Amino acid sequence: MIHKPACLVLSGPALAVAAEQVVAVFPRCRDPDAGGAGLGGGADPYAGRMLVVVQAGGLLGRSGPQGGLAVQLAADVELALMVEAVEATGPLVDRPGNAPASWLAPCLDDQQRPVYQLDVPGLVAAVRAPLRRSSAPAAAR
Repeated sequence: MIHKPACLVLSGPALAVAAEQVVAVFPRCRDPDAGGAGLGGGADPYAGRMLVVVQAGGLLGRSGPQGGLAVQLAADVELALMVEAVEATGPLVDRPGNAPASWLAPCLDDQQRPVYQLDVPGLVAAVRAPLRRSSAPAAAR
């Protein structure tokens, strides 16, 4: 029997995502110091597709070293997070505290470490909202 983790903890910062919301984990193809569009990411080719890669720390308003791994999320867009490492964890436990965004929830992992659980559909909606406004024709704004 294969044990499947409930969640994966992505370090740099500590974000947790449900295991079923992760499509793939792969090394970054681009130079991680090259920067790029969005929240400190860019675009990477993976499995014949171009993915928008977002620096995980940028989700929390942090800057700093960028990780060498990309975690492709199961979303209706080609989205991946740049992280330093990925590790399996069991179910998360809610913890009191404020979240820096509506799509992040404060939790504890199975080792009682504080993490933010990532709501992937909420993140996609938050990223898309400003894109919709900025791509509207000038007459509609």
